[in-house]
Amino acid sequence: MSSSQMPRIIADDETIEQFTHITVNGRLTPRSNEDYMKLCLLAYRFKQAVKHGVNLVLRGISQKEAYKELAKILPSSIYGETAYKYAKLLVGGAKDQEQTDGNEVIVKRINIRRNWIASRGGVTWKGNLNVRLVSTDRVMVRYYDGEWLEFKIRFGKKYIPLLNELIELSNQKKMSYGIAISFRNDKVYVVARAH
Repeated sequence: MSSSQMPRIIADDETIEQFTHITVNGRLTPRSNEDYMKLCLLAYRFKQAVKHGVNLVLRGISQKEAYKELAKILPSSIYGETAYKYAKLLVGGAKDQEQTDGNEVIVKRINIRRNWIASRGGVTWKGNLNVRLVSTDRVMVRYYDGEWLEFKIRFGKKYIPLLNELIELSNQKKMSYGIAISFRNDKVYVVARAH
């Protein structure tokens, strides 16, 4: 990728080494209403898994057992693992803000209102097991029973060279990316975070 295609970071080598990831936002467009509804159902179930994960964290259920339980709600264990990690972050954040004893107060403070989906990346999965950037304009989302939902995706033009490089490196098992899919004003957005 040439320097004329992307903005350059001008800093010393030590500072540049501190940049360990890049985040790019895009917009998803479903191929059909049915695919959109399936994505909505998956997002609702992911939110429910995070809520259930909060209860598992508060009850002191082991991480391994929590992963198994959450994987029953979602189409893959990696979705369940990601939901549990979000739950742990939420509980940790609530504990930092609330200094009272007992779990009841913490549960009341954790309010998850929006539906969303997240999946952590993995180099051995060619980037991400559940949400695949197939090209700079196409993404696949793992659904139940081995079904994949296909969506068009649109990123800003200035990020296309960077995304091409990410897809190429992911296919070579040299880089991974986490994905979050969210819903705002009847539109679907994706955030890809390469690391």
